[in-house]
Amino acid sequence: MKRLLVLVFSIFSFASNAQHAFNAVVIDSLEKIGNTQTPSKHFAKLYRQSILYTNKQLLTKPDSVRRFIIGFENSFASFFFKAHQNYIDRKEQSPVWEKYYSNKNFSELQFQFIGINAHINGDMGEALKAVYTYDTLKKYKDELIGFQKALNKLFDSFYTTTAKYKKVKKLHFYTLGTDKQLGKNIVLRWRKQQIKMAMTYYRNTKKYKRLYRRNKKTIRKYDRLAVKWMK
Repeated sequence: MKRLLVLVFSIFSFASNAQHAFNAVVIDSLEKIGNTQTPSKHFAKLYRQSILYTNKQLLTKPDSVRRFIIGFENSFASFFFKAHQNYIDRKEQSPVWEKYYSNKNFSELQFQFIGINAHINGDMGEALKAVYTYDTLKKYKDELIGFQKALNKLFDSFYTTTAKYKKVKKLHFYTLGTDKQLGKNIVLRWRKQQIKMAMTYYRNTKKYKRLYRRNKKTIRKYDRLAVKWMK
């Protein structure tokens, strides 16, 4: 019995350490930012948790998929780290992060939603095309979309913590609980659009520019929604 317990504990410890080993530098950096007294802390905490969920799913994937996802995440995280550093250095923000750092008095929910909007709906496509070619994106796009499962788990936990907000409660009541699934669908749609934009960049420059301009309008629309309804 004792040997069995030791074996189970060893397996659990290995799995726990293994998932932390993926993107350990990114995870540690997000933890440090999460402990600061800057606006960045609100999104950093949520972001760190999303990578931990992703890492659990990575444990089930072959090495080639792991390398692709980890390479993407390293590129992806650099955009948020840059935005945080711009805030520290009082430098001009990229257009997608301007709203996030425009008001220190946003609620935690506003910071988190605006951060998700900026990072997923704004940075994701840029991060993909910064490190991967069209052929690589085509090969792994379905795998990348498949990690929506991990993000859905994050959304469930995120939704639980935001239930304290009156407007969220009202929305949940009036939509008979369908608002949570709607939120997941919106994030999935953003991710698919960002993958499409990154791939279009290599094949049709004019179309990419049109998609890029339209995407910026979408980001601003959701920013306004967060400012108005997520106090």
